[in-house]
Amino acid sequence: MRAEMEMGRRLRDTPIRVLRAIHKTIQDHCHESPRRCWEYLLEMLAHGSGWKTDSAESKHLWDKMANETRWVEFVESWLDEVEWAKRNRAPFSEPLGDLLEEILGVNDYHGQFFTPMSVVRLINELNLTQGYVPPEPNGMPGRRILDPCCGTGRFMIDALIHDDGVLVHGVDIDLWLLRCAMLNVRLLSPWTSLRLTGDPDILLEPLRRARKQLKEPVDGLVDGSAAVNPFSRPDPESRGENVIIIGGRSIFMNGDALIVDLDYKPNWVSGGWHWSPLPWRDNLKIAGYYGTYNQWVAAGRPPLGQEEKGREIQFDYSMSNKQAAAV
Repeated sequence: MRAEMEMGRRLRDTPIRVLRAIHKTIQDHCHESPRRCWEYLLEMLAHGSGWKTDSAESKHLWDKMANETRWVEFVESWLDEVEWAKRNRAPFSEPLGDLLEEILGVNDYHGQFFTPMSVVRLINELNLTQGYVPPEPNGMPGRRILDPCCGTGRFMIDALIHDDGVLVHGVDIDLWLLRCAMLNVRLLSPWTSLRLTGDPDILLEPLRRARKQLKEPVDGLVDGSAAVNPFSRPDPESRGENVIIIGGRSIFMNGDALIVDLDYKPNWVSGGWHWSPLPWRDNLKIAGYYGTYNQWVAAGRPPLGQEEKGREIQFDYSMSNKQAAAV
């Protein structure tokens, strides 16, 4: 038992140590604030994972640091730790959030607080053992969880790692924390991927139809080939299924969870899994009103509660903005 505990401690120490060194190298290159360097770090990890990011500076830094061996060392060490934690049903670290706390980059104005991962594990263990929930007929997980202030996704990634039959939905008003949560899920794709059998084009056709009806682009979908995470090891459990490799068993949306209509499926279609989503106040329907927040304000803030009917689009919105790959 003592040897196992020591092993877990060593595994937890390595990812954050490597991440600190990467962050220091970024600071040496650009001489900007610790918080902005953390954001550059996220963008470079995202860029290396197949996402298109906005910052020209991060692309410039990536050109300098693309061959930096510590990128792979960080991801591999974190995957080793998570693999050990899953085997022992133990908590694991969330290094990107830990680093943000260390550099005092947390936004106190938003009341941000990062729950320790040991507490996350305890709460999820108490709440996710309420009996077996069978999968849906199309193979989607039957148990669904919403985290309305997901932050860096700690509760979500813990649930995804320790429960193979759960689908998680995350919302946060802080776009950078939401990006961190999406990146955490992306880097843990050996366990967070969604396994569905069938042709990828058939699996993703409902999403294409829905986005066409909403006049939304279908960016991020793959026709014929997929961008595979270069930081991630091959999935050891692959059995030839088609694997949804970007979002997996999760979907994220940037917005105020107290205002945005979380039951309105088109919100998840247009807002889910975008690195740079359109402003939610202009583009997402709010609860109790037929339009967006800014439309409601422009109308003089009429009483909420009169919903617009008939615009629902029936499809599996958990697959929003995913990439499919035949493995």
